[in-house]
Amino acid sequence: MAETEQRSNYLKAYILLMYYIVVGLLAVVGNISADADMKPILSMLTPHLLYIPLVLTALWYPKEKLIHISIFIVFIFVSMLSFVIGGAATDVIFSIFISLIYLWVYFAIILFMRKRNSAEERVRAELDMLRAQLHSKTGGAGAAGRTPLSASGSTAVAETAYVIGRGKSDTFSPEQIRALISSFDVRDPLILEGSFNAVEVMGTRAEPYLIDGLNSQSLAVRENCAKMLGRLKYESSIPHLIEALNENSKRMHAAAVSALANLGDAAKEQLISGLKDPSFKVRAGCCEALRIIGAKDHLDLIIPLMADENHYVRKEAAKSLGRIGDESATPVLINALTDESRGVRLAAVASLGKLRSETAVKPMISRYKDETDFQVRGRILKSLAMVGNGEAVDAIRFISMYETDTDLSDSAKDYLYSLNLKKE
Repeated sequence: MAETEQRSNYLKAYILLMYYIVVGLLAVVGNISADADMKPILSMLTPHLLYIPLVLTALWYPKEKLIHISIFIVFIFVSMLSFVIGGAATDVIFSIFISLIYLWVYFAIILFMRKRNSAEERVRAELDMLRAQLHSKTGGAGAAGRTPLSASGSTAVAETAYVIGRGKSDTFSPEQIRALISSFDVRDPLILEGSFNAVEVMGTRAEPYLIDGLNSQSLAVRENCAKMLGRLKYESSIPHLIEALNENSKRMHAAAVSALANLGDAAKEQLISGLKDPSFKVRAGCCEALRIIGAKDHLDLIIPLMADENHYVRKEAAKSLGRIGDESATPVLINALTDESRGVRLAAVASLGKLRSETAVKPMISRYKDETDFQVRGRILKSLAMVGNGEAVDAIRFISMYETDTDLSDSAKDYLYSLNLKKE
């Protein structure tokens, strides 16, 4: 493992060295070039090329102060060299502004990586302590009890987490189980999978701690707790997951939706109630989860959402109506073709294509003429092709011949070709 890490460090150093050599050569070429047009171009290009090794250095060596100081000196040197090359043609203020932005990004990445690495080290230390306690209480923990985590890396952490999960209910205190949950903050896939397995083996003992984790200050912990609650299908977590739909984080919202969908029919009743929640995020999330579970029996509850005051809710409702596949939803989807929200129009057009309702062909053609958004127009073309009746084919043929946007006219020709193949 140490040998692999050493090879990796050599490779990283080689990549960084090559980048800096290339930048240096370009600077030299620009300096000796007799081409008057080349110098100002290279003077603008050289600082930008430094951005890539800056980011890589920040990601790979967040705690190496000497490297950071060296990089800073090299950055200043190359920037000054670009001014020398460019001479009067160099926009000094613009170059300084860009350089400051790059340095700001560099140090922001360093701070982020330091925080993440510190979190991983903390989790490793906590799991080391837990494994030592388990080893002392059980008289041994097999393969996972022999090597300290600091020596064996994420594989040992994963093994340790699993061993912790197999412990008896009285083996660990609540604080120690919370320490295991805190390992959800780490991005190492082996650590995460080991922690997930441990929590899964714990069974209902972990349930209250996972629910508490939904209120963690760490987004990663909240997100992974939601995933685990859905994976383990704890019905008591349903109201907490519905509440989590109201979060501002899209990642957390998506994790809660996925977890509720995994809970299946057990969550349906509370999801239906959530369609009337004061929060639009909860209404939209409940609609999405119901769509994934299957909402064919709840068409009468989804259709009214097409008149919701919030466009996110209307969009999710439009998607759900397409998934349900009932042509009785066609009129309300046709009305949505003129919705002020582009996302709602896209969802409505897509659903009309899935329904393959011939009554929607004329309204879609009419909307194509008035629509200004390229993606919506393109989706109308696709939905017309999905319906595929004579009127739709004629409209696609007309678009292929007279549409001024070449991308759309080419798409129309492709759809015509596909429709002709189907007929043959």
